[in-house]
Amino acid sequence: MEQEKDFWVECNVCKQQLKNWTGSTPCCGSLAFIVEDGRVSQKSSIFASVGDSLIKPTIVDFSNKKG
Repeated sequence: MEQEKDFWVECNVCKQQLKNWTGSTPCCGSLAFIVEDGRVSQKSSIFASVGDSLIKPTIVDFSNKKG
């Protein structure tokens, strides 16, 4: 099994950074956004089921929302 690349996320509330975190943060229970190239993105790693698959870590990009 191929090992996943390490990634960092930043809590949306208190700005604490966590390594390889998926789901709500242990600090605030908020979403955390993935840090890419030193900047906080609008992508979040959450547990989700896509189609008929089992629940697993899934990247959701919130920057594509329609207003």
